[in-house]
Amino acid sequence: MSMNPGSISLEGVRMPAWLVRYDKKGICTSPKTRDALLAAVSANPQAPVILFSHGWNNEYEEATQRYAGLLRHLEAHRTTYPGSGTEPIFVGILWPSTWLSFDKGPDMATTSVAGSRSDPFERFEQELAEQLEGDERARFYALVEQDRLDATQTKELVELTARAVKNDAGSPDSREGNERKSPQPADMYRGMDALQRLAGPVPDDSDELQEGGTLGQGPQGAVQDAGFLSFLDPRNALRVASVYQMKDRAGTVGWNGVAALLSDLLARSPAPVHVVGHSYGAKVVLSAIASKDLPRQVTSVLLLQPAVSHLCFAAEVPGREGAGGYVAVPQRVKNGLAMTCSAWDFPLHTVFHKALRRDDDLGELQVGAQHAGEAVEAGDPPSKYAALGGYGPRKARETMVNEMPAPGTPLPQLRAPGLIAFDGTKGKRVSSHGDVSTQYTAWLLHQQMVA
Repeated sequence: MSMNPGSISLEGVRMPAWLVRYDKKGICTSPKTRDALLAAVSANPQAPVILFSHGWNNEYEEATQRYAGLLRHLEAHRTTYPGSGTEPIFVGILWPSTWLSFDKGPDMATTSVAGSRSDPFERFEQELAEQLEGDERARFYALVEQDRLDATQTKELVELTARAVKNDAGSPDSREGNERKSPQPADMYRGMDALQRLAGPVPDDSDELQEGGTLGQGPQGAVQDAGFLSFLDPRNALRVASVYQMKDRAGTVGWNGVAALLSDLLARSPAPVHVVGHSYGAKVVLSAIASKDLPRQVTSVLLLQPAVSHLCFAAEVPGREGAGGYVAVPQRVKNGLAMTCSAWDFPLHTVFHKALRRDDDLGELQVGAQHAGEAVEAGDPPSKYAALGGYGPRKARETMVNEMPAPGTPLPQLRAPGLIAFDGTKGKRVSSHGDVSTQYTAWLLHQQMVA
């Protein structure tokens, strides 16, 4: 449904704010608002633009709260430290990113009401089922509604779920992010197994949770017996499917939709354009920047707990021919690309590299302590699957800063080209995956915007 055209008021925020909405294929569903925004930018050529994409599991209320929280801190910094220039115009991206979170860690396998599934599971279950036909759809419902699955049932559910994810993705541009759009069944099973191990054993059935007779991959990606837990919670199939689906969807929204908006913003005004992305929103904005030649450089990029590969900027990715999917992005950014990471981010520091395990994600090879800069609290990436928001970048001539600076600390390095990552582990300055609308993150953006 189209939004009413015109700027809106975010709670406690003075600057004008615009929200532009996209569907899962990257089609703008608020074209009148988009046109009105571009007219406003053209009429205010001195006003810098902040373009921010939210991440996973953020619907309208959560996204706007996160946007407003960061902007309130930013405006406070602009008041305390004058000389920040003309009041910015804010552009918030809205895209369908609801997924099944594993943010709660060990209790992630619980249901909201005994014997029933929570609404997010029901919605996602139906969304996946709609990608299947006839008997396959009926069998998918029968399996996913079980309390637990044996090895044979797990094989069935994983193969049906992988097919549904593939059907949902369709055939988008294969260049997007250098990533494949559909997981193989064995890839999904590895993620399910990892999530269940993090959740702990199924209550009262510890004698049936055996470490033998499990699932591997055959020539066609079929699931075979090979060494994982014997019984699995079917909800973990939905969780893993949603991780793949939302990761791919973020790239599609950025590549097909936000790229055109970003290009138009850069063409309509000579003012600085500052790009921000949180979680999978980082993939939205990186894909937007990477997808096409832009009229001019983006002024700065700030990635808040980005849910993308820590090797996405690498000139050469070990174990694969070629560079990371976003290796060209830093050259399209005038004043550099900054990001945050934290060991307190459970999904990205602990789970991401266990759940996203496609063959294209390079395998469980050790990266080791190859970074020559400052040692950081978050530590070295445990595998080539590791997330940028969990550990920071590697093999990309990056600079790592072991503590996020307090507001008031001058950061001239943010106004120079290059990659710089700030570790928010110390002092819990990033205390969780969603802890990004803070005085510390707003200070990074403030320093990027100082002329």
